[in-house]
Amino acid sequence: TGAPGAGKSTLVETLRRLDHTLLCFDMDDLLPAASALAGRDIRFVSDTWPGYNALWLSFLTLLTAQGRPVLLFAPLEPADLVSATVPDPRARFNWLLLDCDDVTRRRRLATRPAWSDAMIEEALADARSLRDHIAVRIDTGRQDVQTVGRALLARLEPPPRREALHQEVDAINEGQDDYV
Repeated sequence: TGAPGAGKSTLVETLRRLDHTLLCFDMDDLLPAASALAGRDIRFVSDTWPGYNALWLSFLTLLTAQGRPVLLFAPLEPADLVSATVPDPRARFNWLLLDCDDVTRRRRLATRPAWSDAMIEEALADARSLRDHIAVRIDTGRQDVQTVGRALLARLEPPPRREALHQEVDAINEGQDDYV
């Protein structure tokens, strides 16, 4: 998980280009379809968020029930699972926070079209809340995408796969300095 501006989308795009056993999803992947279904842009309508969270959690539960390791890059915290009413009691989720300092987050979000100062302040508040609830963290503000990718894969992939994946991350991200 991570608040807006943590680098989730950049990292998921990097991981999708690698050969590994994990299924990687960005929670934003279904926003256009979910917004069309709701008849409104759900990014800005908070009463739609519990239903959207429940949709994703149902999907992830189906995949994990089949033995597939799944990563969801999303701005969620554990309390969001309660409000989404996780549909399957077998569902089990582990949490890892992608985080950066507030100066970096503010700089990243200021480059996004249509992001107001109020939205940036809300993202900073979300980051503080996530820091209070998620103990396991990877810093995306002082590390490049290669290092963050290595750290994440080191936690999730079996040991024989790690070295090959680290080399792939380096090759894909050569010359890329920061998250967008």
